[in-house]
Amino acid sequence: MDLLTDLRHAARRLAKSPGFTLGALSLLALGLGANTAIFTLVNAVLLRPLPFSDPDRLMMVWAHSERGDSAAYYPEFVDWREQNTSFASLAVWRGQSINLSGTGEPERLVGSFVSASFFPTLGVSAALGRTFQPEETEPSSPAPVAVLSHGLWQRRFGGDAAVVGRTLVLNGNAHTVVGVLGPEFAPGRAPFDGWFMSGEVFVPAPYFPNKNGLERGQGEMMVVGRLKPGLDRAAAQTDLALVARRLEQAYPDTHAGRGVRVIPLHEQIAGPLAAPLWVLQGGVVLVLLVACANVAHLLLARVAGRRRDLAVRAALGAGRGRLVRQLLVEAGLLTLLASATVLLLAWWGLQGLLGLLPPDVVPRDLALDLRVMGFTLALCALTTVAFGLVPALQSSRPEVMSVLRDGGRGGTPRARFRGMLVVSEVSLSLVLLVGAGLLLRSALALQRVDPGFRTARILTMEFRLPPARYAKADQIATFLREALRQVQETPGVESAALARAIPLSGNGASDTYRREDQPEPQGAQGPSTQTNIVSPEYFQTLGIPLLRGRSFGADDRLETPRVMVVNATLAQQAFGAADPVGRRLWLKGTDQWYTVVGVVGDVKHFQLSDPPAAQAYLTHEQDARIFACFVVRTAGDPAAMGPAIRKAIWSVDKDQPVWKVVPLAALVERSRGSAQALSLLVGLFALVALLLAAGGTCWAWCCASRCAGRRWAWPSAPWRLWRPPAPWAPCSSGWGPATRSRS
Repeated sequence: MDLLTDLRHAARRLAKSPGFTLGALSLLALGLGANTAIFTLVNAVLLRPLPFSDPDRLMMVWAHSERGDSAAYYPEFVDWREQNTSFASLAVWRGQSINLSGTGEPERLVGSFVSASFFPTLGVSAALGRTFQPEETEPSSPAPVAVLSHGLWQRRFGGDAAVVGRTLVLNGNAHTVVGVLGPEFAPGRAPFDGWFMSGEVFVPAPYFPNKNGLERGQGEMMVVGRLKPGLDRAAAQTDLALVARRLEQAYPDTHAGRGVRVIPLHEQIAGPLAAPLWVLQGGVVLVLLVACANVAHLLLARVAGRRRDLAVRAALGAGRGRLVRQLLVEAGLLTLLASATVLLLAWWGLQGLLGLLPPDVVPRDLALDLRVMGFTLALCALTTVAFGLVPALQSSRPEVMSVLRDGGRGGTPRARFRGMLVVSEVSLSLVLLVGAGLLLRSALALQRVDPGFRTARILTMEFRLPPARYAKADQIATFLREALRQVQETPGVESAALARAIPLSGNGASDTYRREDQPEPQGAQGPSTQTNIVSPEYFQTLGIPLLRGRSFGADDRLETPRVMVVNATLAQQAFGAADPVGRRLWLKGTDQWYTVVGVVGDVKHFQLSDPPAAQAYLTHEQDARIFACFVVRTAGDPAAMGPAIRKAIWSVDKDQPVWKVVPLAALVERSRGSAQALSLLVGLFALVALLLAAGGTCWAWCCASRCAGRRWAWPSAPWRLWRPPAPWAPCSSGWGPATRSRS
């Protein structure tokens, strides 16, 4: 009953002071809404379990060496599967694009090459038809079958149940559809699409286009496993380490120095996002603390005018606890009213975050679930205590006789505490400002980084030839040569070239190398270099400077001695101060010797923040691969040239899809985007905190200007808060403006 009385009393007082109520509610809603929005993102990425069956038992298994983690050999996966005692099941998976043709316009699909154990390991079943049988995915007995995602089934086939049993041409091979997955196994429900969930079509692992990927010594396959009940990561790590030692003894040429590393699947997927998300969460918590300090200022000023009321209550027998409760109820009611707008502000904030962050990074199904609601409620309770407790304690012990004698005038709650609030607000704001400044400096540094190539008017695109139709190197080279000629002759194209991996696209490869005077490296040992396969026009099209020697030429053909162009870092790393032109390097991946014919400038290939890395370039004419990219310098807007270049490629092969048609400048900006987004958000939080701290300082001034005995009364108009300052003189609660006449 007393609590209801306090609630009614608090509601009446808040209604009588609309200016105070609106100001306090705005501050609280801002801080609570920002925290709820960021925590919703943290919850979806870092705290919410992955949308798989019993996800805590899912592990990624990597081969590990002194060079770091790497994909597994397919025979290595078979050895792990047969010799381990910790996993209930192990499965291989490898994502790669798949060409769908024969049903209208050719289309590139996101494909996944998997073993039959893949779906049971994740706990996924078909909503229509079935998944793969064990014998259908073994290299000795592969079956041309396929499983479709629910999204592809709806988009391309209109949800027709008769698609099961239908034949599709995938990568030039006829595959029979045996099943369709349910909508619960769809992109956008896990960070980075959960890796596996981005697949649109699933085919048996033996159909992986790179046939070397199924051989020992060729690491191409990702391995995911489900632990047996009662076992943990450490047990699995120990178990597979023993298997790795046995393999090292049995296959010293390919397994020397090769171990195993087991990582929880959730850590593998969401781990890279943990640091920036906690930075954002810490930033909004500081904003909330500054907002709480401001509301505490408001409450301190407000209760100053109620000292006579509190003194009367104390004189009538109200204990200190009763007075504290009354004041805390008022603070709690403020928080409760603010929480009514928190969810709306959080939703707006989430829409802004989704616009800033890359679409494939965070889940698209962000929801205010029970964990978020619980967080918000707990935050509201802590906020009430944070801004309401100390003012309540300081105001609940009035000097009854002096207050009643002076009619409620003279003296305010202790100025020292108000000064502490101001100092804390400014300190928290400075913390955010320093952090924002450091992040901004990093973002600006990325803006100034020279990627090593030009980006203006450059259009990029990717394609992959179906291995069933392009099985031989001369067939691949012929298509690439003719397609490049057609693209170069397209009106509006100034220059065009081929590359196996476009800088900053995420694609790339590395290989171990050695000089002629060095022994052949064992396993993954030895120095490594990034490798790329390009056409002779590549360096000119991207403006990569030629520092020494020559580029590739028309005479560098499949039947001539193999040649290589290296970057300045590889030249220094491999040959020191000696002239590299004319020297030879051996690459483990191709098992070939290459003569260095030229040296070019360094290029930032994976990230703009990466240090200079060794890079080796081969020519398509001597090492043609089914996956390639076009880089096209246009006379005008590169984005407008996409359809014309597609037609040029289709003039060579009408069933060849082309995808990721994007200007190179957009890839560069995307590489800078995460750092820019983080610095922008933290900078925004710092600005808000600084404005709140400035407001808190103004409140402290207003409180100090009234500490000379005038009764506090919240003005009906905000502009009446400020009054011209009086000369400074000591007053009852510290130093402030000299006392004015009360007449």
